[in-house]
Amino acid sequence: MKLLKTVLLSASVLVSSVVLAQRGPEDFPILKFADIPGAPKLQKPFLVMGETKPVMAEKHGLAGPAFWDWNKDGLKDLLIGEFETTSEKHHGDEGSTIRVYLNVGTKEAPKFTDEWFYARDSYGVALEVNQWCCIGFTPQFVDLDDDGNMDIITGQYHPGDVYWFRGTRYGYAKGIPVKQKGNPWASINEMYPGYKDAEHINTFDYWVYSSANMGDFDGDGDLDLLTGGKYIRISENIGTKKSPEFGYRKPALDINGKLLRVRTPNEKSKALPYYNEDYYKKSSGAGKTQQHVVDWDNDGILDILSTDEYVADDYHAVTFFKGVAPENGDMQRFQPGVPLFEAADGSKAFPGSGQRVYVEDWNNDGVKDLIVGASIVTVDGKFHSKMSWEWERDLGIPAAGKDYGRTPEQFEIPTFEEFQNGFMKDFLKGKTEEQKKASYNQQVSFKKQGLEKLKKAGVPEAVNMLHKGYIYVFLGKK
Repeated sequence: MKLLKTVLLSASVLVSSVVLAQRGPEDFPILKFADIPGAPKLQKPFLVMGETKPVMAEKHGLAGPAFWDWNKDGLKDLLIGEFETTSEKHHGDEGSTIRVYLNVGTKEAPKFTDEWFYARDSYGVALEVNQWCCIGFTPQFVDLDDDGNMDIITGQYHPGDVYWFRGTRYGYAKGIPVKQKGNPWASINEMYPGYKDAEHINTFDYWVYSSANMGDFDGDGDLDLLTGGKYIRISENIGTKKSPEFGYRKPALDINGKLLRVRTPNEKSKALPYYNEDYYKKSSGAGKTQQHVVDWDNDGILDILSTDEYVADDYHAVTFFKGVAPENGDMQRFQPGVPLFEAADGSKAFPGSGQRVYVEDWNNDGVKDLIVGASIVTVDGKFHSKMSWEWERDLGIPAAGKDYGRTPEQFEIPTFEEFQNGFMKDFLKGKTEEQKKASYNQQVSFKKQGLEKLKKAGVPEAVNMLHKGYIYVFLGKK
């Protein structure tokens, strides 16, 4: 009997592995949704397709969706913000930009082809924001200066500016930083000063990962700034409705006066060598939170939908914070966060990582729908089930922006001659032959360990992986 149980268990594991290997980008587990009175009842998500392939963001894989009538033909189009590390080679079309897929269908049934183009300003220059890490262009549409034209804002990883692309009757103006209290560039020399100093306005932790959105959080009729990252913060508009300027970024709080938290680390995360209890107590629980401001439950009060890295089993694809009306001109607070949806069996509920969300009426039925951009692992251009449906941290693969497929040479074993004449050439100057050999052996060992780690996780093909930004839609019903 014991042998039979072992055989059956082995067979079950084998079947599970086969099923996982065959799971496609829309093979979702059964999802259970948070019971939120007044909110849309979400349906099973579907992948947005062009004629022959998914509509997508490429470059570094992050996808910031928006659903907006770009060409003013009465049909909302799909915009996808992309991420590219800005360098001398990556500006304009090569930088962090917005792809536009025009809607060739109807208001009730949007349809897209494989064709797309970059969103451009009124001078024909690609809308772009300087990034060197981990956010990309995440377009949000607001009328920031109350002139009747909708503007585009997006955040920045560091130094932490928030870029404002003014809308005009002729199109969009070049992006400029919004006015904020403090100087983001003052934090350049204060990188990682220690978590106890993170509230100081000149520190890296204060400005880093300035994901951005807007909403009137104090009920005074103008737009305040919401930023994410390690902390979800609100900056009051200390300017005017027509000439905004934003004050000190104060942590957003729940009704108990505590930080808004998207995640509470489990025992598995606490066992990691780099776990820092103080960091998690003084943060939102994740380092790369991204928010969307919307009245999700239709009660007339702004709520927050927040995403994060989504790389391990104590993260949530989307966290909902119900807004509570502000009193006496104070900044509004929120109910503690709840996962918007989870897998009924406790498995990973959504493929990929690094989600971004946008809310709009996709099918024109008068009910809000949820649009989600996700960084999906591909190998040779094809969806990879294991690396997208399992947790990236468990597999030891990098998140979007650090794909192995972009630098596969990191796993190639050089000869000693190639090593000492390559990028290590300057470092090795003045070293003895014995020291050079020691450095060479150390690098070879490191490369081999990396390959073995991938093999052990069952994903040796990860050396060719590239994240692509796929777009999913959860239709809502009343």
